[in-house]
Amino acid sequence: MKRKSKFWLLLFISLAFAFLAHFFFLKELTNGRYMVGPNDGLSQMLPFKHFLYQQYTSGQWFYSHDFGLGSGTFAQLAYYFSTNMVFLVTVFFVWLMETLSIIGSPDLLFWAQAGVFVSVFRMTVIVMITTAVFRYFKLGFFPSFAWSRPLC
Repeated sequence: MKRKSKFWLLLFISLAFAFLAHFFFLKELTNGRYMVGPNDGLSQMLPFKHFLYQQYTSGQWFYSHDFGLGSGTFAQLAYYFSTNMVFLVTVFFVWLMETLSIIGSPDLLFWAQAGVFVSVFRMTVIVMITTAVFRYFKLGFFPSFAWSRPLC
């Protein structure tokens, strides 16, 4: 029972920390500005995310005629998230929410808004995993959490 309560405590603290670390981006999202970095153009990344989502959900996982005479989705778009495991998991959950009618059909604006929430989830998972690794090294619970925080 004690192990389960520590897991839920770690999940809650990690999620709270991730939200605090992304507070600036969440505030900017409410003002209509989106999470981007230098040289990370919305005009380039969002259409590829949207295109890949359409490819994957229509069953065209490996080959697409949308590349002129046709080509492989993984080969042609490997740089643009096609092999990114976080993006593939995101596609699955977005597809699941769309199938269950929780959300409508995702568009480019959806992918811009989802970026910050995917980042919060990723940071939560990273902090939980690194805390678990430090716990494996026999450190205390709170020192493990404190040392697992990303420095950036």
